[in-house]
Parts: sequence; structure tokens; C-alpha cells
Amino acid sequence: ILRSDAVALAVIRAKGLVADPEFGGHVGLGKRLARLVGAANAAAEAPDDAISQTLTRFKQSRTVRRKGLTYLISVSASSNSPEKAADLANELARTYIERQVSSKVENLLRARDVLREQMQSAQLALAMNEADYDRFIAAHLETISDTGNAELTALRNRLQQLEKERQAMQRRGDAAPNLAPDAIPASASARAADETVADAARADARLRSLETEISGLREKLRRTMIASDLPAEVLTDLFALQQDANVALEQYRNLHSRMRDLETRAKVQMSDSRIISPAMAPGEPAFPNRNLVLLVALAASLGLGVSLAFLKEYYIGGITSPSQLAELIRQETAALLPLSFELNSNRLSVADRIVDAPLSSYSENIRKLRAAIDQNLRNIAPADRPAAGKVILVTSTLPDEGKTTTALALARTYALSGRKTLLMDADLRKPSVHRHLGHEPQTGFVDFLMDNADADMAGSFYARDPASPAAVIMGAARSAFPTDQLLASARFSSLLEQAREVYDVIVIDSAPILPVVDARYIAPHADAVVFVVKWASTNQGDIRSATAPLSAAMSQRAALVPVLSHVPEAVGRTKYGAYANYSAAT
Repeated sequence: ILRSDAVALAVIRAKGLVADPEFGGHVGLGKRLARLVGAANAAAEAPDDAISQTLTRFKQSRTVRRKGLTYLISVSASSNSPEKAADLANELARTYIERQVSSKVENLLRARDVLREQMQSAQLALAMNEADYDRFIAAHLETISDTGNAELTALRNRLQQLEKERQAMQRRGDAAPNLAPDAIPASASARAADETVADAARADARLRSLETEISGLREKLRRTMIASDLPAEVLTDLFALQQDANVALEQYRNLHSRMRDLETRAKVQMSDSRIISPAMAPGEPAFPNRNLVLLVALAASLGLGVSLAFLKEYYIGGITSPSQLAELIRQETAALLPLSFELNSNRLSVADRIVDAPLSSYSENIRKLRAAIDQNLRNIAPADRPAAGKVILVTSTLPDEGKTTTALALARTYALSGRKTLLMDADLRKPSVHRHLGHEPQTGFVDFLMDNADADMAGSFYARDPASPAAVIMGAARSAFPTDQLLASARFSSLLEQAREVYDVIVIDSAPILPVVDARYIAPHADAVVFVVKWASTNQGDIRSATAPLSAAMSQRAALVPVLSHVPEAVGRTKYGAYANYSAAT
């Protein structure tokens, strides 16, 4: 009931909220523009519309809530003014209580009106019974005289005498002129006028006295007749009339008593509810709750930050730690290749540091990579070919991740360690090893695989590394056609088998995994696959997309060796402490 529209409308009327700027109807932007230009549809809102809008806003501002399982009800209201908010909440509670009392009183008064109508019917029935009783007595007066009962006879005679006197006085009163003071002629003396008024008053008093005495005699006559020795049929009829009169009288009395009881209850009716604690003007606004807003904002920002960090760490961002790369690929990260800015005019490639700066951090990490590969190769060396050369495939997810530099540096490290090494540029789509060596061959590896008779292997794309004992098979220019069928050919497989017999280590620089499929045809020949990932660059989703087909193409005994390249120097110094500058100290 507290939430009903009836109570809300009563509060709106009591507080005049229709005209209140906060709760009253607001003129929309469209109507304002219409009024501004004088449009015909810019008429004022109808009263019902204004009340409806005010009712909607008031219902949105008030809150009625039961306190748990108790009989306590909390009533609150919101407003721009703290005093108005408290006033509206108190008015809502008062209106509810007043309407509760009014409803009870109205119900009681409606019940009283129903009883009043019934009482009028009972009063009419009682009067009719009394008249029937009197007519019965009048009709049987002769029978009463014949009983010989002196008291009945005396009562009858006295009643007849009084009836005759009353009738005579009524006839005289009807025949007398109007005795009102203003009807006395002006010519009459004051004394005569006073006597006339006094006679009229005495006549009225005597008439009322006669009616009272007649009523008493009738009642006494009734009681005496019932107790007398009247004939049985007379007594039976008389008793029936008496009983009907008594029943009608009792019903009338009951109805009259109940009606008076309802009127009394309506006057002293109280509400079933009461206000325990009136609303007070709040000291602080309920909204916005600054502490709550700050807490929610802090929690939201913390959750958002953690979510973004999680997405960046595992799905979106690049790899920024060896443990992150190891967890993504499910293989231990072999090395962190630092980013170098020390190139000068005499150095064609970062891989030259293997020779120029053998104690540098870069050279040391390449040796760590070689050690990790050797350990994996010892674990997976086939029993039937223990002395055969090992094929190491170097690839990446996308271009420009440092795979060619890593392949050249790794080949030089093996060659300088005394192993017979062959570096093969199998990135037929975009060969680049020859630029790192300063060569510009006229023909390339792709020409050899195409079985071109003009391809001079010794004098063109096959050469020695000028910085190490390693042999190099170079490419020349980008291929103008797909090259995957060349790498899947028997000629390529035969070349690898011959190289295994001559060289201890064959390092193959291949195309990246995602752009082209070439590396998938080389992977089955590899004993180890070096997977180069650029620091904080390559998307983790791309890495997953690349490692899945690469792992499927590799032989079951081949090892996957992840490497993190382009690592900032600061990360290396932080990770290894004093050993990061070990080469400078020596």
C-alpha cells in the first residue's frame, strides 16, 4: 500500500509537487524549440500528463523496503535538498497512516449506514405491530367488559374517557385561530394577548399529558388483558400480537445498539501503524557516494589492469621474458640474444661480433644456444647414424625477427669450434645471407634446385665465409614463383644427405612459418629447430599459430629450441648482474 499510486498522488497533492521544479513536468527540447519558433504544437502540457510525469519521478525517488522478516518498514526519499528529502519521506509515512485510519472510519460509517436503513425498516415494523395491537384491543373492548374483571373495565372506561377528551381538545385546537404572537390583532390589549398565548400553551401541555397517560394506560391494559380470564381465542391472538411486538422491539433495540457502537468506534479509531523514527535531513548526499565510487573505481581499475596484463602476458602482447616464452612453447628458452647498436662501417652483420668480439654478451649467448643444441642432439642421436652430420633449421614466426643473423652467428660458432659446418640459405623467397657476407652471386640456390645446367655451384652461390671456416650456400634474388615444391623435391633431399656425409653441422636458414609454407618441407629433415622470437614484438597468438604446424612437420626425435632475440641490454644486465659486463672486465 505504501508503494501504491494512491498514496503517492496524495503526497503529490499535499506537497504541491506538480509545480515543483525537481518533480514537476519538464518541457522537452522539442517543445522548447517549437515554442521558440511559435509552432502550433507548442501548447502547454495537459494536467493529466503533468501529474503522470510527476508521479513517475516521485516513485523513482522514493524507496519502501521491509526490514528483514520484521514488521518494520523503511521509507526514504531522494531529492536535491536534504530537507525536502526528509519532508517527503515523513509525509509519505504520515499519508499512509492517515489513509489507513480514514479507510477504517469509512468502512465503519458505511456499516453504520447499512444498519440505519435496517433500523428504519425495524422501526416501521414496530409501529405497525403497535397499531395492530391497539386495533385488536379496540375491537375487543366489549369482550373485555363481559369478563367481569373490574380492573379491565376501569382501565377500559378510563381509556375511553381520555380518548374522548383528547379528540375534543384536538377539535378545539383545529377550530381555534392562529395563536402565534404575530397573529394577534393590534387592537387587542396586551393582557388579552397574554391570556390567549397562555391558554394555547396550557392546551398543548394538557394534550401531551393526555397522550402520555393514554400510552401508559394502553400498556397497562395489555399486561392486564394477558393476565385476565379472556377467552382462549382472544388470548391467543393477543399473545401472538404481543410476541410480534416484542420481537420487533428487540430487533430495533439491537440494531440501534450496534449503530451507536459503530459510531463510537469510528470516533476513537486508531491506525495499526505508527512512526517509530521520523526521517531526518541527511548530513551527506546518498549519491554519489564518494568513498564507494572510489572503491569501485579502484577495484575496476585493478581488475582491468590485471585483465589487460593477463591478456598481454598470455594472448596479445609480445614475449618479454624467457619464462614466458618457455611456458608458451613448452620448451626451455635456450638463449637471450641482446640487441646491438655497435655496427660500424667495417661490420656487415651483427653476427660479425662472433669473430670481432668473442667475449661479448651476444657471442656468449650464441655459444649458450650451441650448447643447448648439442645437448639435445646427444639425447636424440639415432643409433644407426651416430656420426652423421646434424641438420639445424633456423626459422621464426614472421620476417625481421633475427633468424638469418642467428643462423650465420650459430654457423660461425660451430665452425670456430672445429666442426665442419655448412650454412645453407634456404629462404628461397627472400634470401639475405649473401648480403651479410658482402657477396652478390649471379645465380643462387634456387637455380641449383631447378636443375639449371648453368648453375656453377663452385663459382657462384657456394663460397667460404670470410670470417670463419664455414661453407655457405647462398641465394641470389627473390624467387618469382612458389618454391615449396623445390624444397620438397628429391634433389633437395639428396643434397642434404650428401651434406650430412661431408659436414658435421648443416645450419639451414629458412623462410618464416606464417607467411609461406617452405619451412614445413625442411622441418622433417632437421635434427633440431631453432625458433627465433623477437623481444616484445611477435604476437603470442601468432607464435601459437606458427609452432603448431612446425611441431607437426618435425620428426618425433627432433628438438625444438626457442631463442629470444633483440633483448635490450638492460634486461641482460639485470638478469646476470656483474657477469653482463664480463667481457669488458677481461
